[in-house]
Amino acid sequence: MSIYLSILILLVGLIILSFSADMLIDSSISLAKHLKLSTFIIGLSVIAFGTSLPEFMVSVLALIQGSTEISIGNILGSNIANIALIVGWTGMFFAILLDKSDKKQILGNITFSMLVYFVFILLSMDGLLSHLDGAILLLFFVIFLFTSFKSGVNIESIPDGIKYKKLIAIILTTLSIVGLLIGGKLMTSSAIYIANILHIKEYVIGATIIAIGTSLPEIAASFSAIKKGETGMCFANIVGSNIFNILMVLGTVALFFSIKIDFVLLKIDFIVMVFTMVMLYVTIRLSNIIPKAIILSFIGIYIFYLIHLIHLAKIS
Repeated sequence: MSIYLSILILLVGLIILSFSADMLIDSSISLAKHLKLSTFIIGLSVIAFGTSLPEFMVSVLALIQGSTEISIGNILGSNIANIALIVGWTGMFFAILLDKSDKKQILGNITFSMLVYFVFILLSMDGLLSHLDGAILLLFFVIFLFTSFKSGVNIESIPDGIKYKKLIAIILTTLSIVGLLIGGKLMTSSAIYIANILHIKEYVIGATIIAIGTSLPEIAASFSAIKKGETGMCFANIVGSNIFNILMVLGTVALFFSIKIDFVLLKIDFIVMVFTMVMLYVTIRLSNIIPKAIILSFIGIYIFYLIHLIHLAKIS
């Protein structure tokens, strides 16, 4: 396969990802109203799960092919991109405003995500995610889903203005998730081929090209949500996806594969991942709007992270 064909496949994958993410937002809002769930909770569950499927697929395929570095790089790189890149990118085009009800739920889930990070880092310190570690992560995932759905039922009547009928909404949501999978597969396969031609370290490939690629659903879905005034869904999507990536993706994968982790290699990634989430928590806690200075800070942090990975690629 030529590099030109790989670039073409990459572009086709990007188009499919963007279209599927936009359709997922519309169908999920309708589905949320039919099920009497808030759009925040549907973003935290259906959308977060759907947009985490590319990470899951890439991680499983990478481990089957013996590439632990791509799998771990994909997850950590995606989690960093989901906060620093998405908040920075969307904030450059739209004012990010939060109402009180969304703010309370977002802060609660950011707090839970920081607990998840702590558990994940603790389990990783011995250099191996074992089958038992995978079971522990999945236990936290079950707790997360239970508490999310328990708090998300809307006792009020179904709002007016439902775009799709229930069956159509379910079909479109399913098709959107399938589209995300297909687009993610096309994009990541071509990206791996292109990066390998350049002789880049596998971990760097996973944390940059593949991580950004598998985060495109989150980027597109969040951008679309902000544009449509669904700020709560945007943050439910990115925070929920980060939780899904570690608990559902790594938990399920570790249940079947023992995953080796180079803790020294990943220390900068762990620091950046935790710092961006803490920074987001403090910002939302103190204000109902994400200031432009914070937006620029997130972009700066992501640029720093990319420079670190480029340096790592050069010395590898």
